[in-house]
Amino acid sequence: MERFTTVIFGLAYMAISILKLVAIYAGLHDELSWHWLGAGALAIFTALIPVVGELLAIWGAIYGFGWGMWFSVILFTLPYLVYGLLMAIGILAALLSALFSWITRQPKNYSSPSIPNPYHITEPSSPVDAESDMSNDGELPAKRYFAQAQTTDGQTVTLESLDSPMDINRQATEQGLTIQGTIKSELVEPDPAPTAELTDEQKYGPKA
Repeated sequence: MERFTTVIFGLAYMAISILKLVAIYAGLHDELSWHWLGAGALAIFTALIPVVGELLAIWGAIYGFGWGMWFSVILFTLPYLVYGLLMAIGILAALLSALFSWITRQPKNYSSPSIPNPYHITEPSSPVDAESDMSNDGELPAKRYFAQAQTTDGQTVTLESLDSPMDINRQATEQGLTIQGTIKSELVEPDPAPTAELTDEQKYGPKA
């Protein structure tokens, strides 16, 4: 499409240039009664000079062809009008691009969003009552963190830790493993308190 537009514009410019040459020749030969050789030579020379060629072509079209003034002005200045329009569009696009680039570089005055959890920990889906999670001594139950990891030869192993998800990442880094999926966690049930064995007196009562 761009090549087609370029060809059409080039052919139109060539046609206007030839018409400009003929208009200058007609004005010099018919209006001023110049010899055809002198009129042709001056027409070829002046047609190549910007602005001067257009002015002489407008004068020749009005007095040699009998065309209207505004039609002649628009016809022979059409390439400059198109050039000016394209240049204005290019300058406007450059200014808008510079403006948008300047706007995007300005600091933003808004609060930063919350930082996502880098360990992608998945908590248990079922809600747990905080009071029921408390042990008898008032401490929260422990959590076990685990994740599936893959070795360099494609084997899958399970990494576990009772400390924190950072320990899972540390183990994977030290052993050269790649964590697959997310690091999950689950509550660890506390071990039941040991019960003291009853004595014979407690079982059968005091001896008689």
